[in-house]
Order: sequence, then C-alpha cells, then structure tokens
Amino acid sequence: MATELVVAGEFALLFLRACYDGEPGCRSAKETDTDDLVSWVAQVERAVRRTKQRATYGRRRQPNWMHFRSDDGVSVFRSESLAGAFGAIARSREGELFLADASGVFRRTTDGCIRTFVPARTIRAAVRALTALEGKPPVGAAPTLIALENGVAVIGGEHTVFLPAECGRRAYDVALDAIRQRRDAENELLMADRAVRWAPHVPGDVFERLVMALLMREDGVSWVAPVGASSERDGGRDLLVEWTTPILPTERADESHPPTRRRRLIVQIKSDAAPVGVSRVTAIYDTIRHHEMNGYFLVVRSRLTAPLVDRLYKIRADGEYYAGWWDRSDLDARLRRNPDLVEEFGAVVSFAAESDTS
Repeated sequence: MATELVVAGEFALLFLRACYDGEPGCRSAKETDTDDLVSWVAQVERAVRRTKQRATYGRRRQPNWMHFRSDDGVSVFRSESLAGAFGAIARSREGELFLADASGVFRRTTDGCIRTFVPARTIRAAVRALTALEGKPPVGAAPTLIALENGVAVIGGEHTVFLPAECGRRAYDVALDAIRQRRDAENELLMADRAVRWAPHVPGDVFERLVMALLMREDGVSWVAPVGASSERDGGRDLLVEWTTPILPTERADESHPPTRRRRLIVQIKSDAAPVGVSRVTAIYDTIRHHEMNGYFLVVRSRLTAPLVDRLYKIRADGEYYAGWWDRSDLDARLRRNPDLVEEFGAVVSFAAESDTS
C-alpha cells in the first residue's frame, strides 16, 4: 500500500493535468443530465452509501470524465488519466516507513516531516466503494491510498474516490498514543512479576539517558532536553522538561480551567546507590528560579529519605511551584512497561529470570 500527503497546490496541478489533457479548444461543455451520467451517479450513491444526501455532479466528454460530490464531502471521479496520475505519484515515493495494524495504516517519511494515519474503517469503506464501482476488488491486499490532512484519495483503475477522514499529523499522534497505551497495558500485565535488577554502579551519563528515554514516553511530556554537562562529579544531572501535570492544591479547576497545567520543570537526576536525603538536594527554590521554571522534579535510582519527601510535599502544598519525584519503584514500574529500554540499557539494568523474582 502506498500513501502520500499531497499539498493542495500539487493536488490541483495533478488534477488539471489529468483532466485537461485534450487538444486545445476541444473541451466540451459540462453535462448534468445525460442517461449514462445519471446511471453512473446512482451507482456511485450506492457504492459510497450516500443515496439520501444531496449531491452535485457533472460530465465532460473531451477529455472524458465524470464527477460526483455529496454534501458531506465524498467525491468520486471517473477518469482513467486522473487515476493513473495519482497512482503513479502514490507508488513512486521513497524514504517512507509503514505500519499496518487492526486500527489502520501508519506512514511517515524517514525525516519525520510527514506523518499520516488512515483509519481501518476508511480503508474498508474504500474497498467496498471501489469494488462496487469497478466490478472487482482492488488489485493486491489493499487499494492505493493518498492520505490528505482531512481525507484520503482511494485510487482504482478508472475511479478515484475521496473520502473525508482525519488522516494528518493529529490523527497519526492519536492513533500512535492508543498503540502505546495498549502496549503499556500488555507489558504491565505480562511483566508484572519480573524483577528489575540494576548494576552495582550506574554511570551518571548513562542513567541520564535512561531517564530521558522514560520521560519522553511519559503521558503529558511534550519535550525533554539536557541543561548541559554534568553538574556534579558524582553523577548529578539536570534536564528541562515540558510536562502537563495535575493542578496544585492552590490552583482551581472549573469549566475554563482544566484539572491539569502545562509546566516547564527542572529535573535533577541522582544515580546514587544509597538513599538520597536533603543533604544531596539543596537550594531547590534557587534552582527553579535560576532556570525560570514552573517547578521541580527529582529522579533517583535508589529511594528518597522521609525528610526529603516531606520537603517536596511542602513545596507542592505551598502552591507556588510544582514538585514531584521518581524513585527506584517508579523506575522499575516504567521499565516493565517499556522492556525494549531494558534491552537498550542492558549494561546497567536487566530483568531477573522468571523463576527468580527476588
């Protein structure tokens, strides 16, 4: 299956070249009521299931094409030259990655600039329509598709069907998030009893990269970036993150204020094997203000001492800044949901054998 995001200008140019390729001055007048056109329109209405909607349609004989458009945006062209032009474009693209699953077809260019998603229900409707219009199912396992921002062009041998559907970047992100949630739920169930084991020594820079990878998969995180080089010789690291988090006790939630806030947080990372206490985390307010952030987040490989937990709770309760943390148990739970990261960072973290849950 081939898909492509075509900008409006390119789309229009392709259409004009395909439909107006006759001899100059030989274009015929548009027809709207000939018997063969009326018969074709009835066939189209049944194929796209739009028999009870108002529609516009017409035909030209030189070059020869017919067009149907329903009020809700379904369009059908009967033109071999148009279908051929779109088919050539859809099949000629390189540097693309595809993934088809039960929800639909994902596609992205290798540089990530273009990302599309065609829902499975749209593909089923396309196969049904083309089969009815052309008297046979599309060649191959699926029709040739051109994904647009708000629709998809489905290309047969003679017909091109435009079905309205959200197929652009937003649809791609929503569908991808659904896959991630399903994957997380599956991993959480299947990996629930797997113990996570850490190496005796975890270099600070490696731990930083692992935390960044986990943060980038966390719900609500828009971006993550390192502040710079190591802030401490013993492994302290700082990251900046934009994160949609729950509201603070002092923040209100109503119809005009959602129960979450997008915040810019400074993230401090401690790879210590020993518990991390208040002596290792100082000047939190100064750190937040220095980086002009909305809050603070601490990630430790071990655990936090009770006084440090109390201090972070107090920052959150005061309401001026957000505060949160991950400790060993939080990290282990996220690694179970993302076992591929355990494999990627196998030098410092691994799963115990299934028979060994200690």
